[in-house]
Amino acid sequence: MERANCPMTCSSSPVCPSVNKTETESEGIGTGEAIVCIEDMVETRVRRYQQFENGLDRLCTDLRLTPSAHLDLRRYAHGMRSWMRGDLDWSLETIRYREHAHSQ
Repeated sequence: MERANCPMTCSSSPVCPSVNKTETESEGIGTGEAIVCIEDMVETRVRRYQQFENGLDRLCTDLRLTPSAHLDLRRYAHGMRSWMRGDLDWSLETIRYREHAHSQ
């Protein structure tokens, strides 16, 4: 399914409305379209994080952060990266999604 088919503006909304069953039904969005929207949302947010991480040194300079604050921000960014990776690993390993995939 192509991203252009996604009727929702998932990448710009904090939470993809397709996740909400009531809105999904009212918009006529099926499971496939909702999955495309979620994929789009995740890709957009990962890209935003990567841009943030790549611009971290400049951000710290622009904000005139102390070396200590810069280190704290780097640690926070590393923690966020680890959290995202952990979430990905869990979603790939959990039976929760494998069962759903097999039932369709």
